[in-house]
Amino acid sequence: VIGSAKALVFGAAYLIGSRSASRAGGAPGEPLLRGALFAIFGTNSDDVGLGVPILGILFPGRVDALYVLAAMQALLFNPLAYVLLGVSGARSGEPAVRPSLAATLCTVLVGLRSNMLVLSVFAGLAYRLIVAAPLPWFASYPIELLGRPFQPL
Repeated sequence: VIGSAKALVFGAAYLIGSRSASRAGGAPGEPLLRGALFAIFGTNSDDVGLGVPILGILFPGRVDALYVLAAMQALLFNPLAYVLLGVSGARSGEPAVRPSLAATLCTVLVGLRSNMLVLSVFAGLAYRLIVAAPLPWFASYPIELLGRPFQPL
């Protein structure tokens, strides 16, 4: 229920942003850009930092829902908004030389190729699919130490 409410806010913010840009008559990629920015600003919040104390006081025992919302934001909504931002950037050229959808997607994927977070996710996925074993202790121990500060409260 909570996740669907956040998805509804994401969609509504995107529609409001893209419609406001369409009426303003901006560049070709402007509706996608404004819609994605509205969606990010509408849903991206400090759910854990602000919500845990407030929700812990108002509804004890229901704090776990905030961790689901934070994961949904990081895994679903932010990547979708980043792709929309990339597509808007690729389509913001002159209308006469506007690229096709396939060329736009290729431009976005080439841009994501240099993102270290995306590269590390794909490297971990490739390791897991190829080796199918846990990391050796000399690699997993430093990663575990780096991840300890970011565990749920």
